[in-house]
Amino acid sequence: MNWASAYIGLGQYDKALSDYNDAILDFTEAIRIDPDYADAYFNRGVAHRKLGLDMKAAADFAKAKELGVDP
Repeated sequence: MNWASAYIGLGQYDKALSDYNDAILDFTEAIRIDPDYADAYFNRGVAHRKLGLDMKAAADFAKAKELGVDP
């Protein structure tokens, strides 16, 4: 099982419930497991943006773009 993908799924679920703080925790865990997981950075950036944390969102989007996801 790809545990990073499992945490992405949990984060997506939390994001769908507008539970952005838990989503950030899940996406951060996916990044801890796989630091090159571009989708985790992108999704965490979306959650940061929803919370008004624009600097953190920008950093996540930049990392996602560096890894191959174009936000």
